[in-house]
Amino acid sequence: LGTDTTAVVATRLTVSSLSTPRAPFRRRSASGPIRTAAATTTAAPSPPATSTQPAPPVRTAAERADAERLLNRGRLFFASGDIASARLLFERSAEAGNVDAAREMARSYDPADLARIGAGAGEANADLQQFWMRRANALQAATPPAPTAPAVAVAPATTGSTSAERQAASDAERQRAVAAAQQAVPQARPAVAAPTTTTAVPAKAGPAVPATAAGSDAARYLTRGRQAFQVGDVFAARAFFQRAADANAAEGAMELAQTFDPDVLAKAGNIRGINGDAKEARVWYERAQALGTTGLAEILQRLARP
Repeated sequence: LGTDTTAVVATRLTVSSLSTPRAPFRRRSASGPIRTAAATTTAAPSPPATSTQPAPPVRTAAERADAERLLNRGRLFFASGDIASARLLFERSAEAGNVDAAREMARSYDPADLARIGAGAGEANADLQQFWMRRANALQAATPPAPTAPAVAVAPATTGSTSAERQAASDAERQRAVAAAQQAVPQARPAVAAPTTTTAVPAKAGPAVPATAAGSDAARYLTRGRQAFQVGDVFAARAFFQRAADANAAEGAMELAQTFDPDVLAKAGNIRGINGDAKEARVWYERAQALGTTGLAEILQRLARP
């Protein structure tokens, strides 16, 4: 009897463990643990440990515009062959409830779409492609229907269209989207030469930030973030800097903090319509400090003032 009871309990425990749902996806936080080098090794891509239940749709016009900017910038990166950067922005936009971004994320794993931009077959992943298609469908179902427009007469479609014709139409649509994205991205302003002076002004010592290893993923994200910030695309810059900070790059946390610092934004001549957030800036400066940055006491005191 004791042996039978033990077997039943073990069977119940096994069934229970298999039916227990995985923990839901949580957004990355600046206060998370600092990973060691061993913990940051790159593994083979796999579907995110989350259900297809989408986050609440974007509720404000400003949030919709932010998500659309990330989507447009991601399309530019994908068209240029920078798949990793494109996926990062597509993911951030989809997290904000953008249906098209989830669809673009799925296409970034589609062998046919990857072949069109000359990417290797190793970038394709059928599981992730299906995951993001389900995610897009779930987001679409959760999005309130748009107001119906007056009916417009449409010419009947030509019957017997070939697969090549349909593919050409799809490619033309993608090219129009990329062209629209290029127009939506602000252009860099020409640099203005600083006036020459004969008076030597001692430079004020600033924070000392540990350098990021050249050639690493974090260094690549830092470069992309700086390029985006230079042309005034703060939302894309934040996405890249956060990814670098998640890889324990002190420079990533430092520069992400600066994209929220009201003083830094006020002095940036190409930033318009972006409000600073002293509390968020302080969070990321503290993260940079935890990653080895020194000389931040004055900045943190400034942000602590009411």
